[in-house]
Amino acid sequence: MPNWCSNNLHMEGDAEEIKRFEDTHNSIPRDWKPSSHPLAHLEEGEREAVTLDFSASVWDEDNSNHEYSSHGYNWQSKHWGTKWNACEADHHGDGLYSFETAWAPPEAWLVSMSAKFPELKFVLSYSEEGMGFMGITVAIGGDKIFDKCIDLDEAREIIKADLSPEQEKKLKDSDDDERWDFYDEHMYIAWNELEGEAGV
Repeated sequence: MPNWCSNNLHMEGDAEEIKRFEDTHNSIPRDWKPSSHPLAHLEEGEREAVTLDFSASVWDEDNSNHEYSSHGYNWQSKHWGTKWNACEADHHGDGLYSFETAWAPPEAWLVSMSAKFPELKFVLSYSEEGMGFMGITVAIGGDKIFDKCIDLDEAREIIKADLSPEQEKKLKDSDDDERWDFYDEHMYIAWNELEGEAGV
C-alpha cells in the first residue's frame, strides 16, 4: 500500500465556471482495458460516479485500448502526478475539495486541467506525513504560477524562527515525544508562511 498524500483544492473565479468544474468532475471514472491476466477479475460491476474524477478532464481516448498494468500506471503517474485517481474525496461546496492521493500530489493533473478552465485560479495544498513533505501549487490557464514544497526539517526551522523565548525554552526542555507534539501543534506557522509566499 502507498503512503497517502492529503490534498486540499480550492478555486477562485467565476461562479458559473466553478459549477462547470464541479459538474464535469462528478463523473464515472474512465477505465483501462480489462486485464488479460488469468488471476484478474474480468467481470465489470456497475460503476458509479465519484466526487472528483481526474479522468474527466485529463484522459487520452486511446487509453481504453491498453491495460493499466502495462500502460496505465506510467501514464497516470506522468499525466496526473500520481498512480491512482483521487480517493476519499469530499466536496465542501464553493469549489473546495479534500482528497487523498497515492504517494504524491496530483500536480500534473492540476496544471493540465487548469488549461480547460482558464477563468479559474486553482490552489492545491498538500502534505505527506510518511515522507515528511508539504507544499502549495497554484495554476492558472495551464501554467504553474507558484510551486513550493518543503520537507519536515524546513518546516521545523520556519516554526523555530517564529517562537517566543518562552516557547523556545519549552521546546528545548521537551523529550522526543513532546517535541513531535509541539511541532504538530505549531505546523500552522509553516503553512502561514507558504500561503503568504503563494499569495493565497
